[in-house]
Amino acid sequence: MQEFNKRLKEIRNENSVTQRDIAEAMGISVRAYQHYETGTRFPDFPGLIFLADYFSCSLDWLVGRSEDKRTEEMLALRDDLVIDAIGLSETEPGNDSTD
Repeated sequence: MQEFNKRLKEIRNENSVTQRDIAEAMGISVRAYQHYETGTRFPDFPGLIFLADYFSCSLDWLVGRSEDKRTEEMLALRDDLVIDAIGLSETEPGNDSTD
């Protein structure tokens, strides 16, 4: 998780959120949160999920396993918008892979 602390600070700054804001939302001290950004400590699994949800980013991106910040929900929404924009629907002929 070498990327975690860098990405956490990056996304916090992008969202103009203070360390205090996040620490309060997580129910931890500011100092405990600061350890996350310096890389001296890491949150537990529920803490990681909380941070990904808080910033609406991919957990894989947050911990350095992906270069894509977007969550699966964001990707699905994007796909739905593209389908709507080009006028396709799942029920139209030719859109079913079983044809």
